[in-house]
Amino acid sequence: GMKQKLAIAIALQHAPPLLLLDEPTTALDPLVREALFRLLRELRTRGHTIFFSSHNLAEVEQICDRVAILRAGRLVLLDDVAALRSRGVRMVEVVFRTDPAAFPAIPGATLVSRQGARFVLRVEGAVADVLPPLHALGIEDITITAPPLEEVFLDYYRGGP
Repeated sequence: GMKQKLAIAIALQHAPPLLLLDEPTTALDPLVREALFRLLRELRTRGHTIFFSSHNLAEVEQICDRVAILRAGRLVLLDDVAALRSRGVRMVEVVFRTDPAAFPAIPGATLVSRQGARFVLRVEGAVADVLPPLHALGIEDITITAPPLEEVFLDYYRGGP
């Protein structure tokens, strides 16, 4: 960890306009990693360009504005993180006021699990299209979750989009 901290300090000491970081958080403790992220965000705000290579996609989501996905040595995607996540599947957890006797078939929605009046759905496409049929069943509570970047990434590696 100390070697990694020293290497990062040397790389950042003169605030270069272009940074190439390959797995920079390897062996860093969580506090140092968060300090590094703050510094990188500050540099980005000041107009510095940062190439951040990492297998930890949760870190990529925190730091990067744009993501490139390579598969078999070829660029298969280059897009904004927000746009990339918006393409993915959404998880919708819905709690109905009363337990519906039967759950209707809703185009674009797949029932993942059910516990009484609590349903978890996997939604592909526009979430707005599944809301009217859910509303008709009497929604008490609903949570819509964007997919983590890791799931979007895995879809590309599995031969997805």
